[in-house]
Amino acid sequence: MNEPASPSTSSGMITGLNRLAYLGPPGTFSQAAALSYLEAFQAELGSTTRVSLVPYQHIEDVLTAVARQEVEEGVVPLENSLEGSVALVLDCLRDEPRLRLRAEIVVPVEQALMGLPTTVWERVRRVISHPQALAQCRNYLRTHLPQAEWVTSSSTAAAAASVAQAGDPTQVAIAPHVAAAVHGLTILKAPVQDRPNNATRFVIVGRTDRAPTGRDKTSLILRPGVDRPGLLHALLGEFARYGINLSRIESRPARRRLGEYDFFIDCAGHRLEPPLCWALASLAHQEVCVQVLGSYPQWPLAKAEAGTVGRLAVDDSRTAVGEVAQAAEEGEGDEDDGSG
Repeated sequence: MNEPASPSTSSGMITGLNRLAYLGPPGTFSQAAALSYLEAFQAELGSTTRVSLVPYQHIEDVLTAVARQEVEEGVVPLENSLEGSVALVLDCLRDEPRLRLRAEIVVPVEQALMGLPTTVWERVRRVISHPQALAQCRNYLRTHLPQAEWVTSSSTAAAAASVAQAGDPTQVAIAPHVAAAVHGLTILKAPVQDRPNNATRFVIVGRTDRAPTGRDKTSLILRPGVDRPGLLHALLGEFARYGINLSRIESRPARRRLGEYDFFIDCAGHRLEPPLCWALASLAHQEVCVQVLGSYPQWPLAKAEAGTVGRLAVDDSRTAVGEVAQAAEEGEGDEDDGSG
């Protein structure tokens, strides 16, 4: 089966980026990922570039804004080291052929339990947070706050805001440290996630992917056209034959018939360079449709290559945060933080 139309590739530089969509509201890990992306690639953006961070309410809204060219790029969470992939993002990327992955950002996640200054630990009756954050802290909550009810919110930042607005010392929120500062809450305990090495991988989505850098990753989907013994083994064997490392593989329902699955894969290399281009050419003769989501720099290497991490101008950072706050006040966002 032939591969769908290959993604067009940009020059590899971040040009024409004026508006970057993300899952808000301000104070979420998604905002942190957006700022990390701008910091890491500041050299490409140029010192005079001012990028507005635009919060959207749902993952679909971010991706739709990119597809319709309302913004140039968007930031969405793809997977968490504790809770796994964000299924909605995978499905949206599969279903929207205009979108391409342009970069990845890994953000360390430290969850904090916060409340009013008058909150007494033994009297806490309600813990509010995004479902992913609650899941990341489930063992801690069961051990240390067994009496508390779990209440879900659209985002961790929204949870902090609701606790601040309620003024009830029996309610607490799980959210990033920055949310406590934004909403005037007190950090009661931190960290409260069950495992220390908690991180969320975000992806930058645009309408083109990036040119080869020599240290790239490619995301793609294998969509088998038949169901027969050994088919998956044969498909994955093409990657092994060319010595291509697979860093992630998972199945998602194909949504055609029960028991049929598509396979999402991350692998080393760029789709335009050997050996990956050779493997993709071989797969074109197999009983599978290959949908390339995009090729982009691997995060740690891209971060080091940019050479400007940690040196983002303070004025740039404040400008971005200020623009986010202004957009929120104007009603552009009250957002779903898909990362937890």
